Amino acid sequence: MGKIYELTERQQQLDSLLYWEEEGSERAELMLKEMQMLHGDAENLVKFLATLYDEKRSMVEAMQEAKRRAVATFDRRIKKQENKALWYKENIASLMKQFDIKKVEGEYCDITLLKDAKSVGIGDAFSIDSLPDDCIKTEIKKTLDKAAAMARLEQGENLTGLYIATKSSIRVV
Repeated sequence: MGKIYELTERQQQLDSLLYWEEEGSERAELMLKEMQMLHGDAENLVKFLATLYDEKRSMVEAMQEAKRRAVATFDRRIKKQENKALWYKENIASLMKQFDIKKVEGEYCDITLLKDAKSVGIGDAFSIDSLPDDCIKTEIKKTLDKAAAMARLEQGENLTGLYIATKSSIRVV
């Protein structure tokens, strides 16, 4: 097996036999009957399926970790290129200012030196609480409080677009 999240040939065969997406399909019922015959009682069948579930869950975790590492590496590469681009931009502006060049027309782009723009810099001693009220912008973001909504729904209140969803779940340890 190459990567931890790649299935062995036997696992792929089992996966293709056991996994189906259509609920209540005839194939599903036949497969469960065959599995019960192979594994005897329902408890052993559940144990066997739990083992397969655990393998799938481990594969997903390994794939997510690989994705996280790849994204982190790619993000570092992007940041490095952004820093290089900023360096070029700053040095071009500095050279144009130093030699009093207002505009350069090139094959791929035209560069114009703009007037120095003013902006607010934020230093180490900055504290939002020390500013006057007119310098503070307050943003309010609304989100659903699921616990409060559940309490109201359980009391029989009708909340448009919300309902109590139930599903069976298992815990595999």
